[in-house]
Amino acid sequence: MFELLGLVALVAVGAVLFGAVALIVGLLKVVFKVALIPVWIGLAALKGIVLLVAGVLALVLVGPVVLGVGLVLLIPLLLLAGLIWLGKTVATTI
Repeated sequence: MFELLGLVALVAVGAVLFGAVALIVGLLKVVFKVALIPVWIGLAALKGIVLLVAGVLALVLVGPVVLGVGLVLLIPLLLLAGLIWLGKTVATTI
């Protein structure tokens, strides 16, 4: 009978120790989360700055290419518009 009582006491002490360790680990987890909030804010700000710089850099690099392609496409469209205007002018004057 004493063996069974000793086994129950051992399980009870183990459960209390497990609960205490779980409580301490949970508190440490909350403390570390709160302590690391400035680090996460700093990383988020750094990410925003990096994305802003990358966007500006992409505009600087891609902008002249888009301008060049636009000019290449604009010249034939201007010629076509001039021909259409010429045709309209000829048609209305005759």
